[in-house]
Amino acid sequence: MTADYSEYRVYASRAAFRGSDVFEFYPGRFEGRTSWWNEGSVYVREEGLKPFERTITDIVPNFDPYGETRLTGPQIDRLARRFDRLAVLFLTAGTRTALMAISPLIDAEEHNVLRRRTQLIRMAGDLAAICAIARNKKTPLWILGL
Repeated sequence: MTADYSEYRVYASRAAFRGSDVFEFYPGRFEGRTSWWNEGSVYVREEGLKPFERTITDIVPNFDPYGETRLTGPQIDRLARRFDRLAVLFLTAGTRTALMAISPLIDAEEHNVLRRRTQLIRMAGDLAAICAIARNKKTPLWILGL
C-alpha cells in the first residue's frame, strides 16, 4: 500500500498510527470495560471506514460511529459476506462503467472509487477478515467509535 493511502489499512496496535480519529474493532466481551485501546483490538482510521459505513448501517442499523456498537453473530456473518462480496466486485469490475455501478454500494465519490480501487479492495478484504476472527472466536464484535 502506498503512503498516500495509509488511511486505507488496518492497524494492529495503537502505536502503529498517530492521532485519535480511529474506530476500534474489538472481538470479545466489552461490557463493563471502562476504556478503549484494548488488547486484541485492531484499528481503522475514520477515512478508511467511511466508504463502508453504509454497508455497516445496512446490516447493523444501530451502528453508532461515536459510541459503542455490539454486533451479534448473524450481523458479523452478514458483514463478512458483504465485505467479501464488495472486494470481489471491485476486483472483477473490468470497466469504468462496471466500477461506477458499485459505487452506490459504498459511501465514496466516484473519483475516489476510481483512484482508490486497490485500497478499497484491500480494506473490504481486511474488514471481512476482522469479522471472520470474531466469528471463529464465537464472540461478539464491538465497533468502538470516534
